[in-house]
Amino acid sequence: MDIAAPLPAPDLTVTSGPNVVYLEWEDMSEVGDPNTGVPDLDHYNIYRKFGLFQVDRYEELNAAGTHLLWEKIAEVPSTQTTYTDESVTRGQSYHYAVTAVDDGTQNTNGLVPGQKLESSPY
Repeated sequence: MDIAAPLPAPDLTVTSGPNVVYLEWEDMSEVGDPNTGVPDLDHYNIYRKFGLFQVDRYEELNAAGTHLLWEKIAEVPSTQTTYTDESVTRGQSYHYAVTAVDDGTQNTNGLVPGQKLESSPY
């Protein structure tokens, strides 16, 4: 089947400081669409998660008794490759993911032609 594919997730570097976390990732603006080779990056989404990376243990449930999930904390333009998270608590474990979102112009096949596609946070 000829199905549209998202861009790969950019390589990410995370550096912590006192009460702040700095993110820096690979510039995906010149990376071509997996199917057509034409660059089509629209923006990046930044996600954060407390606790374990993929799954939670029962002792890591939040105050409401639900599992801790990946939370989208920012959407930044395709020209930006850094982000500073100043809403962190010292001593808390955080995991981050940055995804690349294409503009949908190269997605002419599949169930929803023209739909923007997002890389996986994993």
